[in-house]
Amino acid sequence: MLSKIVVGLTCLLFCLGFAGCATKFFIAPGFTGENLTKEGIAILPVLVGETGKGVPGVEGYCRAAGEKMASTLRGKQPTLKVIGPTEVSSIISKDNLVSDYSKLAEDYARVGMLNSAIVKKMSESVGVKYFLIGRITSLYAVGSKAKAAVSIQIYSADSAELLFEIVKEDEASSWLISSSAPYDKAVEGAAQYAMDNVIAVLWKK
Repeated sequence: MLSKIVVGLTCLLFCLGFAGCATKFFIAPGFTGENLTKEGIAILPVLVGETGKGVPGVEGYCRAAGEKMASTLRGKQPTLKVIGPTEVSSIISKDNLVSDYSKLAEDYARVGMLNSAIVKKMSESVGVKYFLIGRITSLYAVGSKAKAAVSIQIYSADSAELLFEIVKEDEASSWLISSSAPYDKAVEGAAQYAMDNVIAVLWKK
C-alpha cells in the first residue's frame, strides 16, 4: 500500500538559479532558516505531477530528486535536522500512518491544503516541525535535451500553514544520452539549484 502511495506521490521540487528564469516566492512574516534549524524539516514523499507535455512514469524520478534535496540541505546546513523521503516513508509504515498519509496526500491533491490533525500526528512520529512538499510541473524532451520544472512549499506542522513557496517559471535541462532521455538528471539538477536558492533566501546567504 505504501509503495503505491509513494510512487503515486513523491516529490519536493524546485527550479531556480537559471539565467532568464522567472522565479516567484512567498515567505510568511518572520519565517527564516533559523526556524528550520531549531525544529527540523522532513521532505514528504509526495508527488503532485502535472506533466502536460507528457512523459509517462514521472513518479519514478521523484524519490531521487527528494533525496538530492535532502543531501543538499544537509551539506549546506550541517546543523539542520533533515529527514529525507525514504526515511519518512519508513516511519509512516512503522508507525501505522499509511492510511493517514494517503488521506493527507489525497486532500492536498484535491484542495491544495494539508490536514492539520494528520500533520500534527506525523510531526510527532517524524520528530520535526516543518514539512516540505513539491511538484514536478513539467518533464519532457525537446530535441537533444530533457527539461524539468518544479516548485517547493514548506508548511508548519503545528498549524498546517504555508510558510514558504517558490515557483520557477522556466525549466532546468539536461542533455539526452543516446536514445535514453536522462529525465532524472534534469529533475535532480532542478533540485540542486532550487535548494541552493531556497537556502540563499531563507538563510540570507
